[in-house]
Amino acid sequence: MNGTEVDLNLLVVFEGGLSVPKSWHWPVPIYGGSDVIPKWGKRYGKNAIPDACRKLRGRSPAWSSHSKGTSMKRATFLLFLGSVMASPIIAQKPAVPLVAQVIDETQVVRLHGSVHPLAQPRYDRGAVPDAFPAERVLLLLNRPAERESALQEFLGEVHRRESTSYHQWLTPQEFGERFGPADSDIQAAANWLRAQGFNVAKVTKSKQFLEFSGTAAQLRQALHTEIHQYDVEGETHYANASELSIPEALAPLVGGISPLHDFRAKPYAQLTGRALYSRANNKAMPLWTFSTPGAANPDFFLLAPEDFATQYDLGPLYAAGVDGTGQTIGIINESNIDISLVNAYRQLFGLSNNPTQVVIDGQDPGTLRGPDTEAYLDVEVSGAVAPKATVNLYMADGGNLQDPIGLAAIRAVEDNQASVLSVSFGNCEPFLGNAGNQFWNALWEQAAAQGQTVLVATGDTVCPCAAACSHNAFQNWLPAFGCDPPCGDFRRRRRSKQLQHDHHNGHLQHVRKRLREAKLAEWARGTRGQRA
Repeated sequence: MNGTEVDLNLLVVFEGGLSVPKSWHWPVPIYGGSDVIPKWGKRYGKNAIPDACRKLRGRSPAWSSHSKGTSMKRATFLLFLGSVMASPIIAQKPAVPLVAQVIDETQVVRLHGSVHPLAQPRYDRGAVPDAFPAERVLLLLNRPAERESALQEFLGEVHRRESTSYHQWLTPQEFGERFGPADSDIQAAANWLRAQGFNVAKVTKSKQFLEFSGTAAQLRQALHTEIHQYDVEGETHYANASELSIPEALAPLVGGISPLHDFRAKPYAQLTGRALYSRANNKAMPLWTFSTPGAANPDFFLLAPEDFATQYDLGPLYAAGVDGTGQTIGIINESNIDISLVNAYRQLFGLSNNPTQVVIDGQDPGTLRGPDTEAYLDVEVSGAVAPKATVNLYMADGGNLQDPIGLAAIRAVEDNQASVLSVSFGNCEPFLGNAGNQFWNALWEQAAAQGQTVLVATGDTVCPCAAACSHNAFQNWLPAFGCDPPCGDFRRRRRSKQLQHDHHNGHLQHVRKRLREAKLAEWARGTRGQRA
């Protein structure tokens, strides 16, 4: 018998006839015969088979195959209901609509915290032309309160080892069906955008973001703000000059508009100089110096893949076959790269022939000076540490007003291919605004529900912000590494901040306890300040 896995909290074994209360909703998936163990094991792994099922294996009548139409007098049936498997395919109550009244354009509410701190009159050079493109803007969608509570409960259970829901991850579509707003709400928001003249591109699978494009004139009409040009410290930027407003009827649904500016997240890699590598003697000669006064070893050394493996004691993992086989690492960036250079790096250090996969969301941004350095670094080093893993480089072009890192991150999460995602870009928390903080929190919660581990860099040295630093790391499910004090009080990231504090203040015994697989003593003394 074949069926579709659904949630369960009741395991019923019938010997002989089958009878169920009429109050049960049908069709109810019934598993029996030889289908049960193979079907479960294929999806959840052989170790996930419940003890009750294993005990039944010895009963040949129960686990023997039966042709169609043959009676199963002694067959064992397993009826799955409830929440033990914690599979996402479960009948859900329809979402309560949040848009409960007709949209009246004369009744609007402000979205507070939607102006960038540097969009100041002293930098203002005036409004942009009406035809100024506003591409790939995101409408951030709220979910009903009961679905928000359900999401938080699910995230707690799916990460709790003792839970029967442990590691029963969702797909992006399942996330949207279980925790997204009502389809009628999404349609109402899309219809409103179209009525303002915008081109509505898509709603994400998770039902969290609605993407649309238009012009500065349409933004002014719909959101009651102007896009201005700003010259800040020799750089030209574009941003909304006043707080955004939306119709009051949409306020329960719309959590915000993706920040309308190009004060974008920055990569944390810094070029300090160049070096020459000699194939003849396998030595690198730096064309610059890096002083570490007072350190036990004042010399600054280049780090090759085998050095990294030695310092982090990866040899036993490689010997045990933990080398990235079957895993995908997602690198989130905004620049394209020359894949031939990555291939040359892998060939130089004798790594496996496992080319990086480039994933472009929308238009190709091309190679961008600065971000491309971070892209090469992340792609090459991650592929060297896990030589058998597939490395996907995600990128996007955000146009004039959208941060491409956000778009690339959405693509990486919605693709749901990578088990690990890495982001080496960051921004100051006040610069993100309310909508920016909400965006990253929502996206990383989705990744956590899908079983994706997200790692973000918090910077190598003192934060560039006068206030607290945020580095696109805002919630409980996200480790963040690398920031020296003072770095502000990262909300809801105390454990990660403590790890940073221990590392950069030399409390190496504490770091070893938390990261037992890493031998950090020599690394911390010899390369302090390098991004891990």
